[in-house]
Amino acid sequence: MCAAGAAGTGRAAAKQVERQDVSNAMWGCAKLALRDQEFFDKVEAAAATWLNNAAAPALNQVAYACGVLQLQRPRLLARVIKRAQQLLSAKKLSTGAAKQLLYKIAIRTPATLGWAIAVLNMPQLAGDVRALVAAGIQRSSRVVGENARMLRVFHCWLVQQQLLDAKGLAEVLTPEQLAACEAEGAGNDSSV
Repeated sequence: MCAAGAAGTGRAAAKQVERQDVSNAMWGCAKLALRDQEFFDKVEAAAATWLNNAAAPALNQVAYACGVLQLQRPRLLARVIKRAQQLLSAKKLSTGAAKQLLYKIAIRTPATLGWAIAVLNMPQLAGDVRALVAAGIQRSSRVVGENARMLRVFHCWLVQQQLLDAKGLAEVLTPEQLAACEAEGAGNDSSV
């Protein structure tokens, strides 16, 4: 049972659990296709505690798990988005390992959140995630691989659902970045 991997019940247990333990357990549940609703109820109830100082990899794992398991948890994802916004606003990093961390925050996290809310069809979070994409992905950033595929899913969903201005990420990403997303998605279509 997946819940056992993240600790017992209530707020006391949430305080004992490291924040990365919760996201790791969620990621594990996604990989094993385990949908323990009681566990996810507790995760969501204690999110204010364990997400408070979460790092970008934890946010990515939570968004990934919600998307893969089709967990309709808008309050949890809204908290993840809020934490991502905090991380992006503090991105005054520039060298060495800090650049890798910045990449995870600035590109991977908005891409994963965009993909998750698209596959979950959560239009109420679309504006916040598009703002994350705009704030995180610089005009000079290379968008490749899984990040490009996830951004393509988000872009196509925004356009297809006629959300916001129905232009998707066209005014947020450069034409080259959008083309890279399209190229990565060609032949590997996972759009909604």
